[in-house]
Amino acid sequence: MNTIILQAALNDGTGSAVGALIAIGISLLIFFILRSVMLWYWKVDKIVENQQKQIQQMNTVIEAMSAFYRNEYPKNSAGPGLPNPNQDGSEKTV
Repeated sequence: MNTIILQAALNDGTGSAVGALIAIGISLLIFFILRSVMLWYWKVDKIVENQQKQIQQMNTVIEAMSAFYRNEYPKNSAGPGLPNPNQDGSEKTV
């Protein structure tokens, strides 16, 4: 009978709360470890990096095309970063 009373006195509810917090902490740790392994395996970070590079390149192309169509470049120019079509000495006009 004394052991039942002692167990009831020791079991005041804090043990279950601490156990729940420990279980949640371990679950989060396992989640983040497995998440990093999955991201590494599927190379998600490389995919995102490549997409960011593509976006930058597309923005450069869009800016160049919009500048070209706004007539910011002479008519004989091929555009920014492109060779002039008349550099070979021919008298062609574009």
